[in-house]
Amino acid sequence: MHELLAIDTDSGTRLDRFVTAHCPELSRSRVQELVDGGLILVNGKPAKSSQKLRGGELITVDSSERD
Repeated sequence: MHELLAIDTDSGTRLDRFVTAHCPELSRSRVQELVDGGLILVNGKPAKSSQKLRGGELITVDSSERD
C-alpha cells in the first residue's frame, strides 16, 4: 500500500498520471484496473482516472497482488 500526497505543483495533473509517476512499478493499465476496482482512493473516496488533482489530496494506492 502506498500513501501519496499531492502538493500544489501537482494541481491539474490527472490522477492516473500522478500515480504512475510516483509508483513506477505500476503501468497505466494497472493503475486503471486499480481505479476501476476502487483500490485507489483520493481523500478516502473512490476516484476516476481522469480526476484532476488540486493539491493537498491524500492518495491511497492498494496495489496488492491480483486475485
